[in-house]
Amino acid sequence: MTERESSKRLEYIYKNVLETISEHIVYYDKDFKINWANKTAADSLNLTSEQLIGKNCYNLWQERNEPCEECPVLKALKFGELNSKEMIIPEGRLWLIEGYPVFDDNNKISGVVEIARDMTERKVAEQKLKESEVKYRNILENMMEGYFETDLMGIFVYANIEYCKIMGYSKEEIVGKNYRLLYDTKSSEILFNMFNQVYKTGIPRPPTGVARVITKKNKQIYFEGTIDLLYDSKGDKVGFYGLVRDITKRKIAEQKLKKSEEKYRSLFENMTSGFAYHEVIVNDNNKPVDYRYIEVNPAFERLTGVKKEDLIGKTVIEAIPGTENDPADWIGKFGNVGLTGIPLTVEDYSEAMDRWYKVSGYSPKKGYFAVSFTDITERKKAEDALKESEEMFRSIAEQSFMSIYIIQDGIFKYFNERVPKVNGYSHEEIKNWKPYEFAKLIHPDDRDFVMEQARKKEVGEKGVIRQYKYRIIRKDREIRWLENFSRTINYKGRPADFIMSIDITEQINAEKQLKKSEKKYREAFNRSNFYKDLIAHDINNILQNILSSVELCFLYVEEEKDLNELKQMLKISKQQVSRAANLISNTRKLSRLEEVKIPTQPIEAIEVLNQSIDLLLKGLQEKKINIDIENLYKSITVQANELLIDVFENILINAVKYTQNFPVKIKIKVSKLRKDGLKFVKFEFEDSGIGIPDTNKESIFQRVNNIDRTVSGMGIGLSLVKKIVTTYKGQIWIEDKVKGDYSKGSNFVVLIPEV
Repeated sequence: MTERESSKRLEYIYKNVLETISEHIVYYDKDFKINWANKTAADSLNLTSEQLIGKNCYNLWQERNEPCEECPVLKALKFGELNSKEMIIPEGRLWLIEGYPVFDDNNKISGVVEIARDMTERKVAEQKLKESEVKYRNILENMMEGYFETDLMGIFVYANIEYCKIMGYSKEEIVGKNYRLLYDTKSSEILFNMFNQVYKTGIPRPPTGVARVITKKNKQIYFEGTIDLLYDSKGDKVGFYGLVRDITKRKIAEQKLKKSEEKYRSLFENMTSGFAYHEVIVNDNNKPVDYRYIEVNPAFERLTGVKKEDLIGKTVIEAIPGTENDPADWIGKFGNVGLTGIPLTVEDYSEAMDRWYKVSGYSPKKGYFAVSFTDITERKKAEDALKESEEMFRSIAEQSFMSIYIIQDGIFKYFNERVPKVNGYSHEEIKNWKPYEFAKLIHPDDRDFVMEQARKKEVGEKGVIRQYKYRIIRKDREIRWLENFSRTINYKGRPADFIMSIDITEQINAEKQLKKSEKKYREAFNRSNFYKDLIAHDINNILQNILSSVELCFLYVEEEKDLNELKQMLKISKQQVSRAANLISNTRKLSRLEEVKIPTQPIEAIEVLNQSIDLLLKGLQEKKINIDIENLYKSITVQANELLIDVFENILINAVKYTQNFPVKIKIKVSKLRKDGLKFVKFEFEDSGIGIPDTNKESIFQRVNNIDRTVSGMGIGLSLVKKIVTTYKGQIWIEDKVKGDYSKGSNFVVLIPEV
């Protein structure tokens, strides 16, 4: 057979196969026109395949004039990949449409094949099955018993709400998980054996079978129920299902009852308190005259020294002679308990036993009484010793020069005579203070610290400071310094704060005076060294500049050079002399501010500002200086003094000094603002100088004590400005003229209180 014949045979086979299958198969060219359709597709329209060629599918099957929205065939043609979608035709039937792109030898799309299947009957069947499943799932979900299904590997495929509730898991935590992930190892083995038995024998587990399991959440569950096999349509085993009922409460109740019986028997035998059960014996007048022992526990023997066999069946007078004459009247008191049914608790001394006992009695039925008792002899001895100790403590405390007091629950439980003398309040006032009212004694600046230490001691926290100094405010408002020494004690059975305080006011004042004196002389010494080094350093530089200028003047005279150059050198010498004068003036003012507080008064600020500008312009006539003022106020009064002109002048001189380009441009803005509830006048001095980096904006105002000898000239102008503004209770800081770029110049901002 030739290759041509073979090709025709294959074509014949493929064509006959396509013509006989039940799906609609249509081939479209790249213009989305039908190029070929199988007989099934043509028969659906009662047309021949030839009659479909050149037509559009949406005209034929959908009765539309344009392609369907989201058409999978058109998408396959457009994007070159398989696309599918379920669509409903006008007849109301559901079709699954699939589009397969066809490529030519150059791997370009040449057309698309459509395969369509009628899914209507299948969808109807699926819907009915789904509705059936929903119906039975609803029944299962609302059952009062737990229901589950697993595969043969023990992986849960379904669990109803009640099952999840019983096991303490959500559906998401159960479905899809193996049972071994939900229960502990022992429980998993129990469940495996149960499932394995059903699998091997095919016999369901009976519903009365009880099992105990523990989940991974540590929940203990007792349940009873059945387990059976699930089969598929072929009869093969595919899994398990089961019903369970939670009987945990019932089982726990049964266990508790059993434990309770054991516990009370054990309690009776092992209780540390003595126990005895008696029958009351009365005389003809129905008055208790004796009682008979019916039951005693081992502790009774230990606490009384009398054996059980010497008690049971005997009366107390027979077993413990002398009881009838005991001042504690044990027979009368507890005989009445048995007759009246009124409970009684007493602490009393037994002469027959030479011991103290605390006894509680009640009557379970008329004519009988039971008692439990403890030996409190040692406690009574301790109480007597404590009483003696307290009396001794009070005697010592009342004669002490220290304040001694005990605080419990924020109340002064005890305080000696020294306490009222120190704080100025009377005994009655202190006794009537409410819990923690004593906090009003503590100075506000120390209150949080002192109360925090009290709180820590009260709750038993670590890190308590037990010795510290603090201030109190006496009733007469005098402030006194105290030093506390404290520790936690047991006061009447509960923790309390035991405190001893010493008044150290005189000591503190003496220390302050000493420190103040030391600080004063230290500051004076440092100022002396600072000004000495500053003057020596800067004056030396100034003199060096003057000397250089004079030497050049002599040289110009000898060489008969141009007089303009000579004048320039003399001008430099004059500037240096002026610089020296300013340095000395500023030094004097700064020294004066540090030594003496110069009082402030209302000052007309605009007038002072104008004076500063005039002085600057007259003093630096050789420099081109442009000053622009933004001010809406004719007059502003601030709280300052005669040094205000130095503030403005130093800032202006600083602006001129560090401007390299001419003319020098300075912009002054005057405004008012309110800050922290106070009114201020705001002065802003914007320059076009070299600017100040952020790292230097704070330090530039600081006076440096260690002078760097390599610096040509320091000056103290801005340090003086900062000092003056601070004495006015004002503020000064530096901002960038252009935010974020300090090189464009600086803006000195000054706030001075407005009058």
